[in-house]
Amino acid sequence: MAQAKNRRGTALSIKLPMEMAQAVYQQVREGNFDTAGGVIRAALCSMLGLDEFGRAVSSEPDDAPRGKSKKRRRGASDAAPSSDDDDDFN
Repeated sequence: MAQAKNRRGTALSIKLPMEMAQAVYQQVREGNFDTAGGVIRAALCSMLGLDEFGRAVSSEPDDAPRGKSKKRRRGASDAAPSSDDDDDFN
């Protein structure tokens, strides 16, 4: 695969199955993207969970409440169930 580096990123030359290439060009024809590269970038960003600049996208907004960690109470029993509890399964 050919690679050419420039200051904006890395250029790749890839071969796509005809159906994929047609879908890419259709997105450009419909005006959803300016270039075929834009279609590919958007698809990769979506697949990899990245924003338009290649940064990881958080699944939670920064101001979303975080899950509370469940602290174990002191003295919580780790003992096996008593024999009375086993009677329900016999």
